[in-house]
Amino acid sequence: MPSKERQLALDILNTALGGRKLDRVFEDTASIFENDTKTRMNQIYNLVYGVARRHFSLCAYIDSKVREKLPIKANLIIEIGLYELAFNKSSKDYAVISDALKLADFLNFTKYKPVINAVLRRFADDLENGVKSLLSQKQVPSYVFDEMKKTFGDNATSIMHGLMSPSPLFLSINSQLIRPDELISSFKEQGIDVEKINFEIREKNGSSKPFTTLRTYEGKIFKTHEFEKGLFIIQDFSSQIAVELLDSFSGMKMLDICSAPGGKAISSAIRAEDKADITAIDISSSRLFRVHENINRMNIKSIKVISADFMEHNFEPESFDRIFLDPPCSALGVMGRNPDVTWKKSPQLIKDLSSLQVSMLLRSMELLKKGGRMVYSVCTFTQSETTDVINCALSANGDFRKINDSIYTIPNDIGMDGLFIAVLEKK
Repeated sequence: MPSKERQLALDILNTALGGRKLDRVFEDTASIFENDTKTRMNQIYNLVYGVARRHFSLCAYIDSKVREKLPIKANLIIEIGLYELAFNKSSKDYAVISDALKLADFLNFTKYKPVINAVLRRFADDLENGVKSLLSQKQVPSYVFDEMKKTFGDNATSIMHGLMSPSPLFLSINSQLIRPDELISSFKEQGIDVEKINFEIREKNGSSKPFTTLRTYEGKIFKTHEFEKGLFIIQDFSSQIAVELLDSFSGMKMLDICSAPGGKAISSAIRAEDKADITAIDISSSRLFRVHENINRMNIKSIKVISADFMEHNFEPESFDRIFLDPPCSALGVMGRNPDVTWKKSPQLIKDLSSLQVSMLLRSMELLKKGGRMVYSVCTFTQSETTDVINCALSANGDFRKINDSIYTIPNDIGMDGLFIAVLEKK
């Protein structure tokens, strides 16, 4: 029998390629085997996300070696094997190849064993050149890389590799309950490695906004007392920058659009000392369950949650001091966390999303008070979803101006997600 871990990794990848979101498929599987100590979920996670991040290059390599079109599951057997041989040295080469052949028998793909064996053995026999060839293949769809080149120019290749790399976890601290050093000390006592990162945002007027975040790669923080007591929320560093730029204050009236899972509303509430009037709206009732869960865990009192379509909900004009708009987008800036986004997006979908984003931004502008501030952020880098949206909205509504130059956060040595952030003010 093949290893259970490789069987489950293949099942998860096959289901995700069929259309379901990869993270949800993995979570469903993890919940089934949560109490099964014999099933190594860490190994399954590494296989699933490692193969998913390199799916296009692995497929391109296989296509260069195999003349016939293989069934998806047979192709996945080779993808998993190639990934393990090239990047995951937890098993000996012979064991990887042997288990791939067992997996073929288990899935009734015995007729494809010769080609599976040939591709993997030739790769293992000349591993150095095999890895070079694999790395030279197309890493993302052509249109995605073309968009990167439009935005980042000569830096597109290095940024692409950064975006595809595994991402750390960032902790936004509940400063109402604990200080960063206290939280670090508590984690250290539990053997959890957490690093403090200090950052400063400078605005055009010369003012600066210092803040602190914590970074870790250890998922066991979710099982800690500190998590259960709401001492922190998981929020990417780039999103924390966006929240800081919103410039929350006590007594403000704020609207968080497309709020789920609620991180930006919660972080804004904490910065306003939980003395604000915050409305979090999202069209997805299932995703709003996470918002309620996070609000309750963080013991936040100043957030009201609405399940509705923002474009149809009746808000009073010019009724908010602060608005955060994080509309649906192509999510190409978080392909490291969600590598399957590149499997399901298309140039036409990006064009459709851009039209929706412009409509939502124009609608948001109507709701902001004079002198109010708005942050538009999307976790992508395509020009049609970023600068084009802002320029279109500013042309249509002359009452607004940009406070700062727009920001593209990119995966540098800190490891943050790729986010576009624009800060607007109503004159």
